[in-house]
Amino acid sequence: MDLGLLFRILLFLASLGTLILAVSRYLTLSEQLKSKYGDVGTCVFQWAEWSQCSASCTTPGQNATRTRYVIPETVVDMSDAGIFSSLFGSKCYNINQISLCNLYE
Repeated sequence: MDLGLLFRILLFLASLGTLILAVSRYLTLSEQLKSKYGDVGTCVFQWAEWSQCSASCTTPGQNATRTRYVIPETVVDMSDAGIFSSLFGSKCYNINQISLCNLYE
């Protein structure tokens, strides 16, 4: 067998293995994201820093909270038919988290 052909076959198999691992990792992360944040499994993004806490302490009936949002420039909507392009009409841009803070009274 020609060594060049053997090398191309091995390179193809290695590339195929890498692709399978990447798809598997994406599906795993997508499931984790969907279970934690709802139906945003096609979104890949980075979070902005947490905002300042809304109050210096939690009071009865009033929780202090902080928020963080998706950084728009980092959004990739995997449901787009193009090659991973980002579209500003995507649901991926409207994701945020709210967390309690300053829980001492």
